[in-house]
Amino acid sequence: MEVRELRICNLVKYKTTPEEYLEGEITLIDHRGVVVNGFYMLVGFIEPIPLTEEWLLKFGLKEHSLGYYYLTDDVIISVEGQVYFETGTNVTHWMCECYTVHQLQNLYFALTSEELTLNSNER
Repeated sequence: MEVRELRICNLVKYKTTPEEYLEGEITLIDHRGVVVNGFYMLVGFIEPIPLTEEWLLKFGLKEHSLGYYYLTDDVIISVEGQVYFETGTNVTHWMCECYTVHQLQNLYFALTSEELTLNSNER
């Protein structure tokens, strides 16, 4: 990962031991590293969280059809990470790919100017 890919509020994994990772939210970013869950660490100690159906549900996305979820009213994301713009009944146009939680959060912010946050029962 590179620092330039990250934003405050992004969720990432970070190493606690060589074999163990925890998940946390970035609260500060500088040119070399980030603060996650109160700990400063170099960017080499963090990793992206793979995007899964479980994460889409944690963020409260509503199902469009089997394996596809609404990111916004007219943007759909598949469980595999393909993002589409819906222009009408069953008419979609491919936009981009999104494979990690922080990419999803950044895309949502770019589209809506709002943070994508976890459902209150997931915190």
